[in-house]
Amino acid sequence: MMQTLTKAFNDPHKKVKARATYRNLRIGKQERFNTFISKFTTYTTQAEITDNVMLREDLFKKVTKTLHNSVHSNLHLNSTFHKLQDYISLIFWELEAEKKRTPRTAQAPVSKPTSSPSSAHPTPSRTTANTTKKDKKEKLTYSDKHKADLSAKGACFNCE
Repeated sequence: MMQTLTKAFNDPHKKVKARATYRNLRIGKQERFNTFISKFTTYTTQAEITDNVMLREDLFKKVTKTLHNSVHSNLHLNSTFHKLQDYISLIFWELEAEKKRTPRTAQAPVSKPTSSPSSAHPTPSRTTANTTKKDKKEKLTYSDKHKADLSAKGACFNCE
């Protein structure tokens, strides 16, 4: 009886449909990485795609440009699909945390200093409140590549 039900209700083109969906799958700009990776692994399972190298390359190609650029410099350090998945997840959440911090600093009533070569990096001897706020802002503005390099070396960006 189970075989009859399976034949009646099972989609004979499930693998082909999963491959087509997988081929067109991309992470959305507002989509969380964990949601995307769930779809990614579901479609790879249904499509019976098991080649680790192919999965790694495809995952790298299917993420947003920001994630792609952030991960690119350390791609060689993540030789397997699972290592790359974990690394992209880490970078994704660091970028999300940075996005959440950015609006808060923009809302703070801080006067914008004029940028000159000497004021771009204040000396430690300055202790005014304005400099302290500027120092905090400088700590939050790492380039994606620099941040990825620091993360690979074990740096934490959750604390200020």
